[in-house]
Amino acid sequence: SSYDPALLCLRTDKPLDFDPDGMSGGSAFVVVTVDGEFRAYFAGVVVTAGRDRFHIIKAGYIHSFLTGLLQASPRQP
Repeated sequence: SSYDPALLCLRTDKPLDFDPDGMSGGSAFVVVTVDGEFRAYFAGVVVTAGRDRFHIIKAGYIHSFLTGLLQASPRQP
């Protein structure tokens, strides 16, 4: 869990042996098994990354933000 409901906080099993600097802004996916098949879904965007944890903006919040922008922008004829 995270202090912010828009974020996922993922911790690594063990600290990474490389510096994840530069991963911010990258896509995050989840892979699940559905009826015996592996499927990948967009989970969100990495906002911070460290050797032992990642914070990701959840896909639903990104969708809501973009939808709000489209609804707020003036329509061109």
